[in-house]
Amino acid sequence: MTAATQQAATLDRAMVEQISVQRNEPTWLREQRLAAFDLFEQMQWPPHTQDGWRRIDLRKIDLDGLKPIASSGNIATEGLLQQRSGLVVQQGAVARQIELSDELKAKGVIFTSLEEAARTMPQLVQLHLGAAIKSNVNRFTAMNAAFWTGGVFLYVPKDVKVELPLHALFGSDADGAIFSRVLILIDRFSEVAFVSASQSGAASVFNDGVAEIYVGEGARLRYINVQQWGENVNDISFQKAVLSPSSKLDLINIGLGGNISRTQVDAELSGAGSETMLTGLYFPRRSQYLEYNTVQDHAAASTTSNLLYKGVNEDNGRSVFEGLILVRPEGKLSSSGMTNRNLLLSKTAHADSVPNLEIKANDILKCSHASSLGPVDAEALFYLMSRGIPQEVAKQIVVEGFFAEVINKLGIPELEAYLIEAIKTKLGVSGEFDIWSNEG
Repeated sequence: MTAATQQAATLDRAMVEQISVQRNEPTWLREQRLAAFDLFEQMQWPPHTQDGWRRIDLRKIDLDGLKPIASSGNIATEGLLQQRSGLVVQQGAVARQIELSDELKAKGVIFTSLEEAARTMPQLVQLHLGAAIKSNVNRFTAMNAAFWTGGVFLYVPKDVKVELPLHALFGSDADGAIFSRVLILIDRFSEVAFVSASQSGAASVFNDGVAEIYVGEGARLRYINVQQWGENVNDISFQKAVLSPSSKLDLINIGLGGNISRTQVDAELSGAGSETMLTGLYFPRRSQYLEYNTVQDHAAASTTSNLLYKGVNEDNGRSVFEGLILVRPEGKLSSSGMTNRNLLLSKTAHADSVPNLEIKANDILKCSHASSLGPVDAEALFYLMSRGIPQEVAKQIVVEGFFAEVINKLGIPELEAYLIEAIKTKLGVSGEFDIWSNEG
């Protein structure tokens, strides 16, 4: 099938079969795709009356006119990080660039396209693909399971510590739909950082993304997702991490781009003594809509979760944060906390913050939530202006200070510097006043 032909193709059963045949997929994966497509046809898009979908207006996205992108070749392929252990770049539907250091290859680390992994190492992929985020969650997950291509697969074997982060980049400069997929398996007592980024130009793109993450016993994973889609991109994405006993996960989401973007973030603490920290930063402006739905699921005893999400809204930008702490009957002696803070830079900006608790265990250590939203602190502005700083610059400094708490949690200096500059650009900071400098 040529790129032009695939660009015009519709989402039908024949296309699912063609995707599988062209990629020489194993029978189990072809059957998985076709079963997901059957679900996709049977389902409807989530109605606005459904929990978690009450605030997003899906009518603003042409979901019934989706056409898949074949490939595009002009996105930046150098990635956000120069100091890295490996890189996978997916342009449109195709994983084009794959790098991994010889040292990690020798240690048994696998970092490649999900397509390649499904063909050559089914013993790792088949058990986990679609197990954390099932096709039947809703029509979006069914659609992704049927039509994903390219994708990213990471496996880190037991007792391996990866010093430099691994990096994945998704993007497109052509109109159409992308079905991005990530599968991460971190074996026992290993340690790694993974940075996923999405970028695009002026193209009109719809991204239906799924990331499944498994953290083995005693393992450590820092997963950072940087969403910098172009202004004509609509994005519906799902992330779920499953934590084994005594494992630790830092799951960080940065939302700067896109037109309409909704991300579901679930952390299932299914192993005793597991820990997770969910961190987020989002900055909608003009008419952007950014939504994050999170679940801290305590499914085992003595588990710990904390969440910090911070948002700044400008112009007519709107954000939604809806979080749930769920403590199951098995989650005794667990501890959890949730904090969401929002700063409004204009009278027309809007933020919704909806924290929820659902406690089914009768013996927990702590379960708390906090939420706030409001304009820039007038006293802070006055203090800065009284020292000769112009009002607009003073407002920018306050915003930078508000975000600094999240930026400092990234743990990757190169990425911190990149995001600081990205936020400065969005704020229009001249660089004359720099609170990020350690020398200031």
